[in-house]
Amino acid sequence: MKRLVVSIFATAIAATPCIAHVSDQKIDEEDRRDAAKEHLKSSLTLSPYLWGPSLSGMASLGPINAPVNLNLSELASGIKIGGMGHLQYNRENLFVYAEAIGARFGDPEFATFGNQSVKTHAILLETGAGIHHRFEIDENRSLEISPYAGVRYVELKAAINGPLIITSGENEWIDPVIGTIARFNLNDRWALVGKADVAGLFITVNSYRNFALGLEHRVNSRLSFVGGYRSTSGKFTADRGLTVDLDGNGPIVGLRYTLRN
Repeated sequence: MKRLVVSIFATAIAATPCIAHVSDQKIDEEDRRDAAKEHLKSSLTLSPYLWGPSLSGMASLGPINAPVNLNLSELASGIKIGGMGHLQYNRENLFVYAEAIGARFGDPEFATFGNQSVKTHAILLETGAGIHHRFEIDENRSLEISPYAGVRYVELKAAINGPLIITSGENEWIDPVIGTIARFNLNDRWALVGKADVAGLFITVNSYRNFALGLEHRVNSRLSFVGGYRSTSGKFTADRGLTVDLDGNGPIVGLRYTLRN
């Protein structure tokens, strides 16, 4: 009897590491399943960012039709106030978003318009909805493709005041937009992110295309930092007032802060 008790006790001790190992595996699998389902939870993400482009193209205001060629430092020196941000609400695999860009520019001797005093005001507002498609590659890597559609509102105002000419103009446009966001998670800390969209779609007289690519570093479950490059081309035309045909290219930096329920 004593030998039987000892034998049972020894067997239990020998089996304990195996049981613990199986338990650890079960916990790891549960963690991975939870991580895979994280994108299905509802969340609110705020993403302020800063884009510093150089601009090239053409601008027309009143009788003036002039080429535009501004590098980043020239553009930054004339910016009086500005802001950029993206807000997104996710519910399971669906999302709605809103994006805003606004800036005021002023130059008392703007070379593009004959060294006249120039003041401009630009607003871009966009809202829409989309759907997330997630593809698991392995336990650490995954790919998420998120197509979306929405509408974009653009408002441009400009005034020239100088000895050669005094004129002003403004226009507003509303265009349909479609695009997609791609995210490739390299591991739990780093991800490649990309975004591409087009507006106008031959439905309106305007055309707009945008492409951005960046690298994201995840600090924790709420906070991430992103840096990359953005290229945009927009042609906004009208029978009168201000019209532009500009390309903007430059670095972009920002952060993402996520609130989860």
